[in-house]
Formats: sequence, C-alpha cells, structure tokens
Amino acid sequence: MKAPYKKFVLLCHPRSGSNLVLHALKQHPNTVMYSEIFHPIESERAKFSRTGVNGDQYYRSGQSARSFLENEVFFDESDLVRAKGFKLFYADCPYDRSRKLLWRYLVNQREIKIIHLSRENLLETYVSFQIALRTNDWMCFRTEARESRECPPFSIDPLMLQDFFDIASTWRDWMFRQFEKHPNIKIEYGADLCSEQTFLSTIKKIFCFLSLPETESGVRVLTVKQSSKPMYQRITNYDELSKFFRGSRYEWYFED
Repeated sequence: MKAPYKKFVLLCHPRSGSNLVLHALKQHPNTVMYSEIFHPIESERAKFSRTGVNGDQYYRSGQSARSFLENEVFFDESDLVRAKGFKLFYADCPYDRSRKLLWRYLVNQREIKIIHLSRENLLETYVSFQIALRTNDWMCFRTEARESRECPPFSIDPLMLQDFFDIASTWRDWMFRQFEKHPNIKIEYGADLCSEQTFLSTIKKIFCFLSLPETESGVRVLTVKQSSKPMYQRITNYDELSKFFRGSRYEWYFED
C-alpha cells in the first residue's frame, strides 16, 4: 500500500513572495502545486487555476468548496506524487457561505500542512501592490525578454494606509492562531527569500517539511523582483507618512 502524499496549503497575503515560493515548489518532480484555486474572480480561476484528474476543472461560484477540494484537488495520485497543495490568500474565501465553510474545514483538517508566508514590513507590501496595480505587472519571469515596468512615484493617504496596516496585521495574526495546531512552517519574505542564498536554504527547509527528497537538478529563482528603490524614492509624501506613524507600532516600517 502506497503512503499517502502530504497535503499542504501555501497560506499568505498578496505581495509576500508567494509566486517565488509557488514556482520553486512546482520545480520539484514529486510535487503538484496549484495556484489560487479559490481566487475571488471566477474567470481568473478558469484561466489560471485548473485542477482535476485531467486538468480541466476549476471552482465555480456557489459550488461546495469542500467537495471541490476533496474531489478535484486532493484526489488519489500516482506513486510519484509525494506532496500536493495550493496557494490561498487570507482574503480568498469570505465571499459566499460555501467558501466561508472552507476555512472551518481547513482548520479542522489537522493533517494538512501549512506553509505560512508573510511579509513583516506591510509598507513594502502596500507599495508593491500599488505598483503592480499601476503597471499591471504582477509577475515577471527571468526568461521573459523584458524588464519590470517602471512606476512613477506616488502619494499615499495616511488614513487609508493605517486601515491597510490594521486589517492586514489582524488577518495575519488571526491566521497564525487558527492554524497553530497544524504542522506548520513560517516563512518571512525579508528574512527568508530576498537573497538567492537564503531563498535556496528556505526552499530546502520547505522540501524537508513536506518530506520531499532533494532534487538532483536543484531549484532556480524564476521570477524577477520589482525595482528595489528605497521607499522614500517611491512615495512622494514619505516624510508626511513617517511623521504620521511616529510613535505607533508601525513606526519601524519607515526606518529606511
């Protein structure tokens, strides 16, 4: 009797390095890694997040998310597959009753392993998200014959930014608590993914966490990071924001 593969979820928020980790996992020959199978927009799910035995299924709005997960994602696989999972953003599931129930299901399935990816500096997260919105450049592969599109500096409303910080940190802390009893590994973007050396070391730890053998060919960094200009060159009212958050728990985000 073959040993069952490890089920896992890459749990994260946008602009936290999730595509970097996702494509590293896809490179392992014993892993099946899906993207955002519960993306809030159905057309996006149909285009980018196909699952099923024949790769022709996607989650339809109103469908039982639990049934979809059990039948079209975590179905029986060949002996070659040792680990199987998908990417899930914090905010991917609150849009209908079926997907709200998915959170309860995932929390109760203690055998599902959690790769919890976060980015501690939420200012960097917010700015990265705004740049992606403005340039429509969400991901760039090294093999593509282009550079990441440049984005002119922009201003940020302090109150909107504070709302983002509060909501994002609340979501993150809630997720940590919900899945603390699961087998889990915590990855932080700045500390664990930003240099090629730490990235390769972190991916090796993730493979070990999923009980995957080392790959003969190794893992390559496939995506290109957005421009690494400091925040004060990207945000036109950086000094205003720095003063606004002085003395708050978010003050350290502005220590450029």
